[in-house]
Amino acid sequence: MLKIQFLCLLLMLFVGCSCYSQSSFEKGYSFYKKNDYQSAITFFTEAIINNQDQAKSYMLRGAAKAYAKDLFNALSDLDSSKLLDSTNYKLYYHYGRAYLLSGFSDQALNFFLKANSMNSLDSDVHNNLGIIYTKNGDFDKSITEETIAISIDSTKADYFANRGWAKFQLKQFDIALSDFNKALVIKPNETIRANRGMCYFEMREFRSAINDFTQVINASPNSRDIIYQRGLAFKKINEKTSACADLAKSLDLGLEISKSEMIGYCNDK
Repeated sequence: MLKIQFLCLLLMLFVGCSCYSQSSFEKGYSFYKKNDYQSAITFFTEAIINNQDQAKSYMLRGAAKAYAKDLFNALSDLDSSKLLDSTNYKLYYHYGRAYLLSGFSDQALNFFLKANSMNSLDSDVHNNLGIIYTKNGDFDKSITEETIAISIDSTKADYFANRGWAKFQLKQFDIALSDFNKALVIKPNETIRANRGMCYFEMREFRSAINDFTQVINASPNSRDIIYQRGLAFKKINEKTSACADLAKSLDLGLEISKSEMIGYCNDK
């Protein structure tokens, strides 16, 4: 009986030890998915110390450091991951994200293209290519990449929103509106709602624009650009009191362009 109990105790100790480093990686990944990057870094460091899946641990710790705005150490970790396994396309995706988050679009583009050459079926890679092409003003390429991303995974609001913004830049307002609507159904978001409001404004659907701008302002009362845009929408339908109130508030919040819209329209300015 004592021998059985002793064996059970040994088994428990063995299982506990073998699971510890795995637990560290899983905890790190869980925090990473929740955007708690400092906690993720702590647990990925534990995983590395415990020699558990080091290539992925270095890679994801590097990704977490990139989101934490620590580009130098992010690249160091990604380099360490590359030395252990250079065949994982996700590594080059995370290089791209690190550079993109730090504002280095050209370097980011090269890494996303490499990731895409290794695996053309990752929707996030195509989405990030679309983001860079939009930043570069190449809206047709952006639309192509976002369309591929959507064909792979149609559940991501960002893909529709990003494609909608590229279409907006090309003044394709009706189809941009469709993408913004789809994005808002998937995941309501005030940035997307503001962009849809801009779309309604350009389509001269000023009431709909005002409704969207109002929801954004209710969530963020000091959004001076949106307050200004709502003021312009009120001005377009000649609701002078509301227009001047918004323009005055946006001016108070530091948006100097509001002053030119008030001159000759708002009597007290």
